[in-house]
Amino acid sequence: MSDCTSQTSSAVSSPTCRALLTAVAIWLLITLMLLGYYSARGWLTGPPSSSGDEIGYDSLGWELAGGRGYQVDLTRRDFIRPYAEAHPDAVPPDWTAKPDVKRPPVFPALIALSNFAADRQFWIMRVLNTCCISAVGAVVATYFFRRDGLIAVVVFVLTFLVLDVRVRLYGRTLLTEPLSALFGCVLLILLLRVRKGKVLAPAALAGAVFGVAMLTRLACILWLPGIAALIYLIAWQAGAGVRRSFAGAAVVGLIAVMVFAPWAVRNCFVTGRFMPAGVHGLHDLPTGYSDLAWKHQGVWQNPYVAGFYQNISADNFIETEVLKAEHGRRIALNWITAHLVKTIALMPLKIWQEVRPRSVAEATLALFMLIGIAASYRERIAWIALALLAIELGVVAITWSVEGRFRLPLLIVEQGFAVAGALWFTKMLLRGYPNKVVECGQCGRHPDS
Repeated sequence: MSDCTSQTSSAVSSPTCRALLTAVAIWLLITLMLLGYYSARGWLTGPPSSSGDEIGYDSLGWELAGGRGYQVDLTRRDFIRPYAEAHPDAVPPDWTAKPDVKRPPVFPALIALSNFAADRQFWIMRVLNTCCISAVGAVVATYFFRRDGLIAVVVFVLTFLVLDVRVRLYGRTLLTEPLSALFGCVLLILLLRVRKGKVLAPAALAGAVFGVAMLTRLACILWLPGIAALIYLIAWQAGAGVRRSFAGAAVVGLIAVMVFAPWAVRNCFVTGRFMPAGVHGLHDLPTGYSDLAWKHQGVWQNPYVAGFYQNISADNFIETEVLKAEHGRRIALNWITAHLVKTIALMPLKIWQEVRPRSVAEATLALFMLIGIAASYRERIAWIALALLAIELGVVAITWSVEGRFRLPLLIVEQGFAVAGALWFTKMLLRGYPNKVVECGQCGRHPDS
């Protein structure tokens, strides 16, 4: 911090300070560009769709802000009024006040804080999500600008703001994807610190970050064994020895579990069962393991619309949710037992559905990513990034595909490879041009300098 606050010319010109100032400038620029785009399209202040996950998160935040507990109530007039005004032809929801045992608490708590700060509105969380997405982009852009110069900035604009539709989409949503992308970015930075031989402190920070990530997106729970194993391997390759490497892996796991534990206890207490992650994942299990899953190649289908829980009810709402969770688990386990070959065959199908391009822009971005992987596979940072991708896609293989949505936590990895590939392609095109054109890509400094 003293490098950046000092008024001496040597401090101002230090590599650390220049990198930080560059990242902040790029972050501000991307944020302003995205917010201007959302504002021009009318997406910044209005309510989201009255169907899907957004309205549920919004209701949780509003109920928390009003001191009514962790519940969803879509019938409150003060809550539903903006939705009714924005979507007058939509069928009014009839979800009366019910405790929630599906969604983790971090994002609803942030929505509640925004409601405390500015009453009923939608723009604060959209600004926050935009800042998270922009921060990921700023890290990628700064890394390649310092390595390759101004040409990297041009390429970054193409891959991040033009080709990657997720950047423009999720920044304006009331969803957890942008926060998870920021957590993925921080996690990668901490893993790189472990690579430099500093094991326990980065591992402890990674555990804390990952614990909060688990409280933001429950799917992150399934990442934890892979992350612990990866920290062990990185530390061991860095010469930390078996004991320190194992200690790093244990620390990240223990701290992440400690951060998540209070919420796990709450879920077990509310459900009356050992369901530390709540019921949401169990409700969705049949969409990953059933004849319906096989028909749709592992792409998520609404299990309630599919009729899996049509005749299940109990005396109260919580007990009904628990019975559905237990029924969903039975459906999945019975199907796996009866269709072991199909279960194994579904795994690569789920991964394919998650990664396959669905537009020309996505295909171009995927091509640049593949080129980037091929061009940088000798670098150790590339192997760490690929290991994270393997963990992410492994989780998709054992759950279900949401056609790209589960890939947002590693936006930094995908964009890093895409920029590397696009840079390699651009330099190949510019090889025959005058040296002055090519030299614009040589004015930066390597990030490790």
